[in-house]
Amino acid sequence: MVLLPEGFIPTLIGKEIHLSAVDNLCLTLIPGNKYNREKIEKEIEGLKMIEPETHISYLGTTKLRRGGYLFISGGVRKLVSLKTPEVVIVGMGNSMEIWDENSWEMEIKKWEKNYLENRKNFNWGS
Repeated sequence: MVLLPEGFIPTLIGKEIHLSAVDNLCLTLIPGNKYNREKIEKEIEGLKMIEPETHISYLGTTKLRRGGYLFISGGVRKLVSLKTPEVVIVGMGNSMEIWDENSWEMEIKKWEKNYLENRKNFNWGS
């Protein structure tokens, strides 16, 4: 079970929560209804055409439990490597991601490294 931050709970109450995984790095949550599933699956197929090396999986739906808890099955936790008891929840608008704390820290370091490398390759206003 994952306790979601209060700010996310109002957007999820009473809605199906669609679960997907990108490159099995994190769990993506998108609130909606049964009609959203078709839209999400089409978006996933579109992303696969743009970035064929990216692995995106639609994992099904769940609902928010009393008190703002979200149940994540053992199989899904294993797929997206949610190993530590502590997770990082990031997002805005109507979607969010749940990351294993260690995976999130490694991803941030990778983004920082890419930023610094790209900054060296471009003349940013100098």
